[in-house]
Amino acid sequence: MRIFVNRTFPLSEAAVWLACGYFLGLLGGCAVPQQAQRRTVEPWLRDGQNVGTITKTMVPSGFDYSYQDLQRRLVRVEKRDPNRQLLSGACTVVFEYDTSGQLAVVRHLDAADQPCLNQSGFAGYRSTHSTDQNSNRITENAFFDCAGRPVATQGGYAVERFTHGQGGQLVRVQFLDSSRRPVGSLYLGVPGVAEAQYSYLEGVGTVTCVALLDPSGAVVARKQLSGVTDVSNTFTTYSSSYNTYRWR
Repeated sequence: MRIFVNRTFPLSEAAVWLACGYFLGLLGGCAVPQQAQRRTVEPWLRDGQNVGTITKTMVPSGFDYSYQDLQRRLVRVEKRDPNRQLLSGACTVVFEYDTSGQLAVVRHLDAADQPCLNQSGFAGYRSTHSTDQNSNRITENAFFDCAGRPVATQGGYAVERFTHGQGGQLVRVQFLDSSRRPVGSLYLGVPGVAEAQYSYLEGVGTVTCVALLDPSGAVVARKQLSGVTDVSNTFTTYSSSYNTYRWR
């Protein structure tokens, strides 16, 4: 899933407020800044109580509505037309968090708020968080279908596992089947990748290198990437931005 997306990725983004110039433009007939035209923020009210914010972003197909709670966590993303009706064929994405505030479940819902498969072949995923003996942070995303059963995504894997170092840098990405066995997937343009191992070289700048392994553990490719980038896999990119959630 990434979902990456993969980043694991805080999924909440800072609320974006309109500049004063926008309102002056509306009143005085001046040109409205492009960013102000594309995005607005309003209170999210429930039973008359403020429970967060709703950010409305213009996209080619209509509008994305992202809902953040008072802790600024992203909890829901919807795609709607100019009349605020849900777009046909689009998934609503719901984010659930555990008691420690970490992402626990992502669900894709249809217009009736029932589970639906997205274009990558899953209805959601459950995320677990742990640390290894080296204090690296491990995030594992297990995908499920509309009935909540394990399912293989379009990428061929049912589980994706991300390991981040103490400094937050991506150390390893693994693709697994529902029994937690390595399985090959397309990653960074290379087919049959079951694991990606990252290393970082410090010099004038930081250079990211990655070794790509097949299910047997053999290296099938090596790549040098510019800059420290938390790269998600080809099919899921939840961790970086909710905008990566597209059509079913």
